[in-house]
Amino acid sequence: MGGCRGCAAGWGDTPKYSVHLQSRSYHHLYDHRWAKAAKAFLDQHPLCRFHEDQGRTVAAQCVDHIQPHRGDLKLFWERTNWQPLCNPCHNSLKKQIESRGHHEAVGLDGFPTDPNHPFNKRS
Repeated sequence: MGGCRGCAAGWGDTPKYSVHLQSRSYHHLYDHRWAKAAKAFLDQHPLCRFHEDQGRTVAAQCVDHIQPHRGDLKLFWERTNWQPLCNPCHNSLKKQIESRGHHEAVGLDGFPTDPNHPFNKRS
C-alpha cells in the first residue's frame, strides 16, 4: 500500500498533476484530530447541505470546506466554513462550483437550482 496513486498513475507534468501535488501538500491536515472534529460536526449536521437546500433528505458523509482553505490553518479549522455533504455532491457538484463558479444540477422543473448559474443571472 502506501505511495501516491496520482504519482503512480503517471500523470506527469499535466494540470491534473499540478492540482494533485497541491492537494497532497494539505494531506497532513486530515489527521486524527480532523477525523474527530469532522465526525462531531456530522453528528450535529447529519444531512447533505446541497440536498437539504432542494428540500430532499440525504445523509451527509463528509465535511466540506465552503471556501477552499489551501493550507490556511485558520480557514481549515473555521467551523463556519464547514458544510456537510454527501459524497456525490462533494465529488461532483462542489467540484463544478470550484471550477465554474456554479453547478449544473437542475430541479424537478428542469431549471438550474444554483442561483449562480448563468441561466439564473439573466435579466
